[in-house]
Amino acid sequence: MKVNTGAIIKKLRLDAGLTQVEMAEMLFVDTRQISRFESGDFKMDVWQLMSMLQIFGQPSDDFWLFFLDSEDYNGYRAYRKLKSDLRNENYDEATKSLELLEKSSVSTKRFVRQIVSWAKIYLDKELTNEEALVQLYEVLKVSKPEFDEEKLSDYRLNYQEMRILLHISVCYSAIGDKERAIYIAEALIESREKSRTSEEDRAVFFPVLFSNLSNHYGQIGELKKSMEVCRRGLEISREYNNFRFVPKLLLNLASCLCLLGEEEQIYKPHVVRAYHCAYAMGLTKVAKDIKRDAEEHFGITDL
Repeated sequence: MKVNTGAIIKKLRLDAGLTQVEMAEMLFVDTRQISRFESGDFKMDVWQLMSMLQIFGQPSDDFWLFFLDSEDYNGYRAYRKLKSDLRNENYDEATKSLELLEKSSVSTKRFVRQIVSWAKIYLDKELTNEEALVQLYEVLKVSKPEFDEEKLSDYRLNYQEMRILLHISVCYSAIGDKERAIYIAEALIESREKSRTSEEDRAVFFPVLFSNLSNHYGQIGELKKSMEVCRRGLEISREYNNFRFVPKLLLNLASCLCLLGEEEQIYKPHVVRAYHCAYAMGLTKVAKDIKRDAEEHFGITDL
């Protein structure tokens, strides 16, 4: 199906401050084709339009419904369920959703193919971190063929690209390269305002990013920096009304205070809040982990 969206395409491009040449490079088309899209002389394929919405961080998931035929609809449902399963850490269900998505007709589309490739790496527990890193950089090249890590904070990233880079940061941390893990996480935070992500996706992404970064700093003994990141993460969680990572941020904050030699009356309230926040949100496993940590690492038994 073709879509006549010339005015919309031009407005999105101008709002993003992009030239036709830059936009053409992002969509892997000729510059003249962008000109024809905008003038209405040539109608954009729906999948090119979906890619464009992804690039500009515009809500696109439900947009599919206007253009899907019966063959594509199951793929759309699998895509939405995969995204939800990963967000809620339902990995067994995510594996099933991924299998359905990979078999569907929509999996041949470039931005869907990138999601599928990343999810396969994310869910493969047999991969070493070193192997995952090699594959993750290849997946990133699907949308950023000339990716330069040194210029990371200059990029206008979409949600999927940020998820891949967060995964890369976690892998570097796991193999002991904390400096590189921190660099990537800080660069992602620095690029937050210019990222091409919807508010919904930002609300999912940035609280977990701050939680991971606080862990990285804590693991190298940069306790005051870890505390600063925890406080920023709590502010971000309130800003986006996403409190899923508040318990972990509070526990990290308590750990830093304890390691810095503060008295129990200073750090204990954070542990108590972390425990009760987790239970209030239905995060039973997180709450149990916090209770165990409270007893083993803080000597607190009266949560």
